[in-house]
Amino acid sequence: LYHGEQALGIFQTAGDQTGEAYMLHLVGLEQARLGDGEQGRDHCTQAVELYGDLGDMGGMADAWHSLGTVHQQLGEHVEAIASFQQSLMLSAELGDLWGQAYCLIAVGDTHDRAGDVTGARETWQQALEMLGDLQHPDADRIRARLHETADLPDGGDGPESDGQLQQASVLAR
Repeated sequence: LYHGEQALGIFQTAGDQTGEAYMLHLVGLEQARLGDGEQGRDHCTQAVELYGDLGDMGGMADAWHSLGTVHQQLGEHVEAIASFQQSLMLSAELGDLWGQAYCLIAVGDTHDRAGDVTGARETWQQALEMLGDLQHPDADRIRARLHETADLPDGGDGPESDGQLQQASVLAR
């Protein structure tokens, strides 16, 4: 984290906005991983905005994904899915199949963490189809997740089981 913050300062001082945006989302992820999710969320949000100002769709897709990961770590499932969807849409516009699959995996993981096994499985299945098309080695990991959850009941009794996650996932399906 220390070195990331140092690099962020260097990019800011040099006026390198692309480098600044890149370091903002990396520092944000690391802050969240180390327990400062609020600060991580702020940095990732700044990265999304800066990449948007720069017109860098690929960077913006990465930053939205990072923001989704921070929301997921904070237990903010609806916000996580919304962020992953933004990344998914940008990845689709860029024709980035791996980026789309990566987003779908994250949406599925968020459903799983929220106790929505059905939503997780549906989304992982979409990701598996893309990974299979790409002959990507992560297909085996997703296939295993689908197998592990095949007989699990849907949690469906959490605070977001009233349809918020399903509404948030419309674009991912």
